[in-house]
Amino acid sequence: MKAAAAKTKAARKSGSRLREQASLPKRESAPRDQLLYLIAAGLAIATILIYVNSLANGFVFDDHELVGRPALKRLAEIPSLLTGSYRPLRDVSYAIDFAVWGSKAMGFHATNILIHVANTLMVFALARTVTREYIYAALGTLFFAVHPMQPDAVTYVAGRRDLLFTLFYLSAFHFYLAYRRYTQSPERPNYNKGRAVLLYAGFGVLWVLSLMSKEMAVSLPLFLFAWNFCEAWEISDLSWPRRFVRTLRASFARDKWLYIALVCAGAAFGLYTLFIANASVRVRGLEFNYWGGSFYTNVLTALRVHAWYLKQLVVPTPIVQYFGAFDVSSSFDWRAGLALLLVGGLITLGFVLLDRDRRLSFAIFSYFILLLPVSQIIPHHELLADHYLYLPLASFGLFVAVLVQGLSSRRRGVRWIAIGTAAAAITVLGAITVVRNRVYRDDLSLWTANYAEAPNSTRAVFNLAGQYAQRFPARAAELYERCIALDPSYTAAYINLAALYQTRDKARRMEELVNSGFALPDSATIGDEQKDPSRFRAGLLTALALSKGAQGDQKAAEDLLLKAIDTCPFLTEPYDLLALRYTKTDRGKEIAILRREVEANPAALQAAQYLAQALLDEKRSDEAEAYLKDIVNKWPDDFFANFQLGKIFQSRNDCAQAERCFIRAQAAAQAPDDAKTVELTLKGLAIQCK
Repeated sequence: MKAAAAKTKAARKSGSRLREQASLPKRESAPRDQLLYLIAAGLAIATILIYVNSLANGFVFDDHELVGRPALKRLAEIPSLLTGSYRPLRDVSYAIDFAVWGSKAMGFHATNILIHVANTLMVFALARTVTREYIYAALGTLFFAVHPMQPDAVTYVAGRRDLLFTLFYLSAFHFYLAYRRYTQSPERPNYNKGRAVLLYAGFGVLWVLSLMSKEMAVSLPLFLFAWNFCEAWEISDLSWPRRFVRTLRASFARDKWLYIALVCAGAAFGLYTLFIANASVRVRGLEFNYWGGSFYTNVLTALRVHAWYLKQLVVPTPIVQYFGAFDVSSSFDWRAGLALLLVGGLITLGFVLLDRDRRLSFAIFSYFILLLPVSQIIPHHELLADHYLYLPLASFGLFVAVLVQGLSSRRRGVRWIAIGTAAAAITVLGAITVVRNRVYRDDLSLWTANYAEAPNSTRAVFNLAGQYAQRFPARAAELYERCIALDPSYTAAYINLAALYQTRDKARRMEELVNSGFALPDSATIGDEQKDPSRFRAGLLTALALSKGAQGDQKAAEDLLLKAIDTCPFLTEPYDLLALRYTKTDRGKEIAILRREVEANPAALQAAQYLAQALLDEKRSDEAEAYLKDIVNKWPDDFFANFQLGKIFQSRNDCAQAERCFIRAQAAAQAPDDAKTVELTLKGLAIQCK
C-alpha cells in the first residue's frame, strides 16, 4: 500500500508541470529577463533571415485575384470589407498593405513575414509556459518557425488567412491563460474584477477576429478543453476509465458556461459558413458530396490525409497544390489500414502518456484538434493543403520541446545528443525552407515546381500550360492534351487547346478529342472543377466552333457558338468569341449578344463593360448610361464605369455629377496613364464649368 502511495506521489510530481501554469508565475530575476529578451530577439531575427529571400517574389496564383480587387485600394472601403467579405480581416489587412506599400508585392511579403514573426514569438511564449525552460522552448518554436511546410502560408501572399487566424487564435489562448492565472491564483484571492472582465472580454474579441480571418478558428473551444483536461488529470488508485470520466466532468465544470457559449457560437458560425457563405462546393443544401462517393470512403480518405500530414512533419515534401495529386480511397486497403494504425496509435499514445507526461498528451491532442475543421467531417473541395499545417506545427514544436526536455533530464550526455539532434534538424529544415521560398517567385516557377511535384495534378498541368501558351505554344498544347487525358471533363482545357490548334491538321485532331468528350456519360463529367454536364457540353461545342473556324467554315462556327449558349447560358467563352466575331462584321449583333450575356450572367463585369463601350461607340449614350450605373452599383471602384459616366455627364454640362464620377475614377485608377487621363479631364471640366 505504501509502495502504491509512493508511486502515486511520484507520478503526480512528474506530471505537474501543466497544472502549475494556472498559478501566478514568480517574478523573473533581471538576468533571466534579459535572457528572455535575447532569445526572443534571436528567434525573430532567425525567422526573418529564413524568409527574407521571399521579399523578391511577386504575386502568384490566387494572389492576383485576391489582391487585385479595386475595393482594396482605398481605406475608405474597410467598412464594406468588414461586412461583405468572406474572410474580412484578411481583406482589411490587404487594404492596409495597399495604403502602406502601394501595389508592390514586396510590401505584402514583408507583412506576411512580420505576422509570422509575431506568431513565432507567441508559440515561444506557449512553449515556455509549458516547459519552463528557455532552451527547449526555443528549440520547439524553431520547428514551427522554419519548417518547410510553412512557406505555403508565409511566402504565399494568399496565405495571409492562416497567419492572421493564428495570430488572433494564439492571442485569445494567451488571454484565457492570463485570465485563469489572475482569477485562480491563491496569491490573489481578492483580485480586481474589472481586470478579470477585460481579460475575459479580450479573449472573446480575439477569437471573433480569428474566425473573421479563417474558419479553422472554430476549433478553439476544444483546444481550451484539451488544455484543461490534461491539466486536471491526476493519478490515483481509481481505475483508468473512472479517472477519465471524473477528469471530463472536472474539466467541463471548470468553465462550463464558457464552453456552452463558445460551442453555440461556433456552431452558428459553422452553419453560416456552410449554408449562407457557401464555403464548400461539396455542400449543396443538406446534400454532401463525400470524397469517394460515400461517408465510409470519405473517412478512409481523411485517415490517409492525416497519415500524410504526419509524414510531412518528419520528412517534409511540400507540394504547391494537391488537386488531383492525392487519389481518393474507394475501399479499405493496406494504405487505409496503415493510416488507421498510425493515426489511431498516436491518439491512443496521447491517452497513455497522461500518466507519464501530460504535456506530451496535450501536444498530441491539440495537433489533431487544430486539424479537425479540415478533416473532411464536412467535405470540402480542397482535400488537403500544406498551409493547413501552419498552426498545427505549433503543437508539433511543443511536442519536440517537451520530448527533448524529457530526454535531457536523464543524463548529461543524452541531453547534448538530444539538443544537438534537434538543432541539426532545425538547420536542415531551415535550409529547405530558404530554397522553397523561391518556388513562389512567379507563376512560371510556381507551376513548374508543382508539375514536377505532382505530374498527375490537373490543376498543375493546366496552369503550367497557361504559362507556356504565349511563349511555347507547342509545349502548352502537349500539356493541355495531358490535362484532358488525366481528366476528360476538364472543360477549359478543350477550349484553350482549340485556341492553339488553328491549322487544319491540328483542328482535325481537336475534333477527335471533342468527339471523345461528347461520348462521355453525364456522370463522368461531374467533378470538383466541373459541376454541370451542360457546361461541359457547351465547352465542347465552343472548342468545336474554334476548330471549324480554323478550317474556314465560319457559318458552322457561328452556329456552334450559338448552340453552346443555348446549352449553357452561363459559360462566357462562346459569348466572347461571338462578340469578337461580330465586332468586325455587325455591331448590332455584337450588342445583342453582349446584352444576352449580361442578362444571363449579371456578375460578368467584363461583358457589361464591353456592352457599354459598344453602345457608346454607336452614340447610344442613354442606353450605355443604364449599364454603367449598374456596374457602379455592383462594383463602386470600377475605373471604366466611373470615368465613362463622368464623360456622359460632362457632355450634358452636368458638372457636379461629372466631377463626382471623375473623382471616383481617379481613386480607382491603377495604371499611371489612367490617373493622368483623369487628371487632364478634371482640368478640362474645371475650364468648361467656370
